[in-house]
Order: sequence, then C-alpha cells, then structure tokens
Amino acid sequence: MAFPNIEWVLLVPLYAVLGWQFASLGLAKPWRIACCLLLVAALVDPQLRLKVKGIDLWVLVDRSESVREWTEANLGEWETILGKSQGEHDRLRIVDFATEARARSASESSFVLEDRNQSKLGLALRQVLMLRDEDRASKALLLSDGYYTDSLEGVADAMVEAGIPFDFRLSSKRVQTDFQVSRLQLPDGVKVNEAFAIDARIEGSRDAAVRYTVFRNDKAIHSGTTELREGRRDLRFFDRVERASSVAYSVKIDGEGDQVSGNDRMTRWVQVAGPNRVLLLSNFAQDAVEQVLRRGGFSVERATDLSALDVRSLSGVSAVVINNVSANQIPQDFLKALDFFVQEQGGGLLMLGGPASFGSGGYYGSPVEPLIPVSMELKQDHKKLAVALCVVVDRSGSMGAGVEGAPGMRKIDLANAGVAQAVGMLGRQDAIAYLAVDTEAHVVVPLTDVHSNRSQVLDLVRRVDSMGGGIYVYEGLAAGWKELEQSQAGQRHMILFSDARDSEMPGEYEALIEEMVAKKTSISVIALGESTDPDAKLLKHIAELGGGRIFFNTNAADLPALFTQETVAIARSAFIEEETGTLSTAGWLELGGEMVDWLPLVQGYNLSYLQEGATMALASEDEYKAPLVAYWQKGVGRVAAVTFAMGGEHAWRALAWEEYGDFAQTLCRWLSGSRQLEGVSVESRVDGDRLVLDLFYDESRADVVSRQIPLVKLAEGDRTRSVVWERVEPGHLQLSSALTVNVPVRGAVRLGDSAYPVGPFFVGSDEEWRTDLQRIQNLGALSKESGGREVLDLSDAWAHPPQLQRVSLRPWILLALVLAFLVDVALTRLGTFRSLWGSRKQSQ
Repeated sequence: MAFPNIEWVLLVPLYAVLGWQFASLGLAKPWRIACCLLLVAALVDPQLRLKVKGIDLWVLVDRSESVREWTEANLGEWETILGKSQGEHDRLRIVDFATEARARSASESSFVLEDRNQSKLGLALRQVLMLRDEDRASKALLLSDGYYTDSLEGVADAMVEAGIPFDFRLSSKRVQTDFQVSRLQLPDGVKVNEAFAIDARIEGSRDAAVRYTVFRNDKAIHSGTTELREGRRDLRFFDRVERASSVAYSVKIDGEGDQVSGNDRMTRWVQVAGPNRVLLLSNFAQDAVEQVLRRGGFSVERATDLSALDVRSLSGVSAVVINNVSANQIPQDFLKALDFFVQEQGGGLLMLGGPASFGSGGYYGSPVEPLIPVSMELKQDHKKLAVALCVVVDRSGSMGAGVEGAPGMRKIDLANAGVAQAVGMLGRQDAIAYLAVDTEAHVVVPLTDVHSNRSQVLDLVRRVDSMGGGIYVYEGLAAGWKELEQSQAGQRHMILFSDARDSEMPGEYEALIEEMVAKKTSISVIALGESTDPDAKLLKHIAELGGGRIFFNTNAADLPALFTQETVAIARSAFIEEETGTLSTAGWLELGGEMVDWLPLVQGYNLSYLQEGATMALASEDEYKAPLVAYWQKGVGRVAAVTFAMGGEHAWRALAWEEYGDFAQTLCRWLSGSRQLEGVSVESRVDGDRLVLDLFYDESRADVVSRQIPLVKLAEGDRTRSVVWERVEPGHLQLSSALTVNVPVRGAVRLGDSAYPVGPFFVGSDEEWRTDLQRIQNLGALSKESGGREVLDLSDAWAHPPQLQRVSLRPWILLALVLAFLVDVALTRLGTFRSLWGSRKQSQ
C-alpha cells in the first residue's frame, strides 16, 4: 500500500485537533471515529500495485503497395503463429494499414484497402493509442519493410508516455542499390503556348550513370544519360503546350543494378488554360459535324485515339459530341467521368444516331445511359427477331480471386451476376445457353427457351464456381457453336468472357469462326484485363472475325454492366434503316428560339423512348412516334440526343438538308452556353498534396453568395465528396482539402445555376517507394526508447516485462464509510429508543 508521506505529516496535527473536538462534541464514539477515519482515507486515496494478467498485442500489418506481396504471402502464417503462442489472458488485435488504418480482431478477415499508395504508420499508431484499454498492458508489433510515408512526430512520444513497447519485424528483402526520381516540379497552371520549366531530381545509393526519359502524356519528349554526384542530380527541361488541356508529365529513369522499380517514375499534371472547345468522338474519316462546327466558329478537337481518352481529355472542354461510336471503343473511366462533367461541372453532351450508337452501340447499362434524354432498351412488343444467345465464361483458377471494391465477391461471382442480368434482358421468344470453360467446356445450361425456364436458368447460372486451370478458347468456342447451331432464331450471337492474360489453346479458331459467320452468327468478347496483355491480340482477333465488339476491362466490378450492355445491343435494340417521316413539335422553341424547317425524311434512326422530364423537338412519323431530337437539363449541365444518323451511309438525306449546319451549330451553342455569373471567379492551386480553392466576388454578388453559400464537390475516381468553405475576408472564400494520391481529382463550384469547373488535379506521389534508410533508423530509435526490440521469432512477440497496475481502494473505503455511518445511525436510534423506554417505565 502506498501513502504519500507529506500528507501524513500534515494530517497528524490535524487528527489531534479533531480528536479534541470530537470529545467535546460527543464524536468520540467508536463508529463515528471510524467514519471520520474512513473519510480521511478516502480523501488520501490509497492504492495497491497488482500484477496485470495478460497483454493486448497490437499487430500493425503494412498492406501498402511496396510490401504488399510479402505481407499477403505471410499474413496467414503470422496469425497462426501468434495465435498458438498466445497466453490464456492475452488478446490479439490487428491493424491493417496503408493510406488508411483499420483495426480488427484476429477472428475477423482482413480489410480490403482500396488505396495502397501510402504507408501511414503514424496513423496506425494513433489507432492503437485511441483504441487501447488503459486498464490493460499493451504492446505494438510492426510487420513492414520499414519505409513509412507519414510523420511519427508526437506519436512516438505518446507511445513512450503510455508505456507501450514498440517491436518490429522487417521484410527479409534488403535494398543495396536504388535509384529514384525524388522530385518533379511543375507550375500549377500555364497558358496556351507559354514556355515553362520542368525540374526533376534523381537520387541514388551510389554515384553512377543513370538513363532518363521525359514524357508528355506518355510520349517521350526528352531523353539522355546523366551522372550522379554525391548521390543526386538536378535536371531542368522546358516545354510548351498548344491547346487548353490537362497534361501529364513524367520522368522515368533506368540505373544499372536498381533493386526497386516502384520509384523509377514520377508524374505531375499541369493545367493549360485557353479557349473552351468541343470534343468530338467519331469514326468517320471526314465528319460533316466537325466541318460545320468549325465553320460556325467553334474550336473543335477530334479525338484521334479513342482508347487514350481519360479525365484529362475533358479539361477545357465545353461539350462532348459522340457521333456513332460504340461504347466498347471508349474507356469505361472516361464514360464514368462524363456524369460529373455534365451534372456538376456544367458541361454539355450530345449523342448522335447510327448503327453504333445508343442501345445498338452498347450504351444501355453504361455510365452514360442515365444522362441521355431517351431510354435505349427495346420494348418487348417492338421486338421483331428472336435471339439465341450463348455465353461462354472463363471459370479458370484466376476467376476465384477476390475483387477490390466489391467486398466478399470473386471474379466468377461477378461474371455469374453479369450472365444473370443478360438472362433478365432476354425476351419471351429468346433462347440462352451458358457454358463454363477451363481446360474443357462444361455445358451449364444447354440452349433453352427463356420464357418458361427463366428461374431455373438463373439458379444454374449462379452456381458456377472457379475450378482451376486455364481457359481453352477453342474448346469454349466449339462447344458454344454446337449449342447455337441447332437454333433457328433470326439472330444468333455468342459472348466470350475470358482473361486477357490467360487465354490458352486457340486451336483452329479462325476456321471455326468463319463457319459461324457464314451461318449468320456473331461473336463479341468481354476481356478481363488490358489491351496490352499477352492474349489481348487473340481476343481482339476473335471479335474482329466474329463481327462483334470487344470490351477490355480491368475492374471486375464492372462485369455485370458490360454483360447487360452487350445483351441489350444484340437483343433489345434496333436501328431502323427504312426511310421514316418526321413530326415537329414546339419543343425546339425552348432551345433554338425559332422554328426549324425540319428535314421531311430520315434514312435511319435508333428506336428509343422519351425519358420522363425530357423535351422532344422532333419525332418519327411511323408507328413508334419515337424521339428523333430530344434534350434536357441534367444537374447544371445540358444533354441532347439526335437519334437519326448525321454521318455515314444512313445519313445522305440529313447531309443534303439545308438546315444541317445551323441545326448542329445551334445544338452545340446551347450545350456549350456559358452559365457563369459575372463578378465571381474561382482560382485553384495545388500546395503539396492539398488542393486550395479561392472564390472571389465583388459587391454586386455579395447578396447572392450570402443567401446561398457556393457548393464544392470533388470527384476522386468513382467517389464524390463535398468540401466546406472558410470566409477569409469580405469578397473572398477559401478552402483547403487533401487530395488522394495517384488518383485524378476534378472539382466543381456551384453557385445557384452557375458552375465553375476546376481541375483535374493529380498528386502523383512516389513516396511509398522511397527507400530512405533514415526511416528504418527512426523505427529502431522508437523501439529502443519505448522498451521494444526487433523480433525475429513471432512466437516471442508476447514476451513482456511484468506489468503492475495501480488499483484504487477509494471505492471500497467509501462503501465501508457508508456501512459505518448506517451502523452509527442504527446504534444512535437504538440508544434513543432505550432511553425513552426507560423514562416511560419510571414514570409509570
């Protein structure tokens, strides 16, 4: 028992005085003395030191990209060793960390961390400090390569103060030679044709000759060899850009003996300001829309490589025009980016008709579909041809892998979900066959009528599992053709789903596909992977020979949507090739201000239906009364659909139309119309890894801003979040927000109906791959200061010095005080009762 000596020195004289007072007041009775002593003891708060049973071991598992392979290969074994060596009263807690940190118990499965571009050890240690049980002993064990990306300032001292020993075990891989791009500096923004400097720094573990290449949007613009002196070299280059856009600059190096490749390239983006332009996506060699827009004074950019489109392509763009380009030709990330571009940044979107557009072009179920003012799927009573569809799916071992962004789902599960959605889109007269392929083809669903067997088919589809091996392409194609060949449907189509990295044994596929095409059967391919993967060329050739489409997709979570797009394109869409009369409506007046002398006939159009809330300006005169021109406001942006062809073999009547040029120019002028308030401006810059926005407004707009604070939204990949302003001074608002590393970030400031687009911005940090030995030395210092050590055998991780815990006796003393007080009260009452009883007997 521990008592502070100074308190007793002061209390002894006090007790003497109180004793004299107790005697004079009648307080010297035993129970009252006990109460007084207990009260004093409670004030002193004596404590016991007891040995703590067990320990809480916090295992910090680095799940970042640079060490991911090591941790994922060994995590199961580590957890088993720690579990077996755990004591009866010990508790195991695990913190998975990369860009974020998440704590879990040993019985819970590890979290899927979507962003692995940083290793925030400091954040993980703060989790331990926040979640630890202060009544138990705690200990931290780090499993990592030792290279963390955030600061340990303040955290290390807190660990020492809390008495938490810090142990660590580092990966066995040791870096002896490393060359890295340690800095790449560019201005935040420049003007068109303005020269600017690109500053780069190369560092290495030794002096040597290092080759370098400078890229602009993946195109090499400078290259050479430089000599490192004292482990570093600074380089400077100059460049200029001819049009408004966001441009990615990268520096890549190659040093002999380099053991770490992840830090050999660094990327930064620069914003190039200039006049807004119209971005045209088209497959026509001579696009009439492009020509008439240029004659109307529009700045038009023709996308020369559709596969290279990304969020940078939307920088400085006022409107996007898609002219008869199928959805599979446009990267999914670009299609997804159009929603934010239109609804938040106030951009315009125009889709023009043709056999490769709308539903026929595979846009149903795509990210663009909700934006378009017409629905794309064909109503059942408008279907003319029955469809026989055969889906051939890869069920090889790679399909059993999990999917980031879809917790609990595997690739095969998402493929099954895609086939199930395809079954749901087929009509009463259609038929379906489903084959799962590894080294041989397995007929899961033979060619079956959908109408009366839909539920049974769906049940069989969802049961398919990954079984190992690779996919033998020829086996799948041949077995699928065997099913389709027996069908008499007006349209026969096969969808082949395969891994672009593992499509084996194509056999004599060319001859087989030639036979299928001769018998009016088409083939499309959904490829999991990229167009540069080893087997991508084979899959492209299959789709080309089969007269179908090919989709390359790296995100398995998108598979269900891709199956839906392709099924609707085949079974639930129609491009009407017959000449059709037109019916004008008053809807055009809202857009153009005066009526148009419409073309009397269209040679072909995509059959679709007007969306609720949209306005129709021109309709077909046939039985469908379908929209030929429709538009609506979407968010703060504008979208229009022209379902008849304006280019190609089905557009000769449209091209001969006298109003063709005025029509296209009026549409694009409406889509591109500036809706920004005068007297309000937005400026942006990137400060380190933070985006800083400044909004300035003059006195004429003070009332508008005070009534409605401008909204700010940032789009980071598929995620959108809102950010809050701070008022700096009258007429000036500012905000600062951390940017996600290695993810393009776009912004939009909305003030009423006005939109001010900013970005995209890109913080391409390679900090995760930096091999700075000082960081490992810092870990060693923290471990030594906190009483930890480097652990080689994980079964020793539970070892710790005896931990003593202070246990206060005050609660027990207070309980005793209450009991003593109650006893004293009872005895006093009893004495009083006896005295009264004795007096009463004497009086009698």
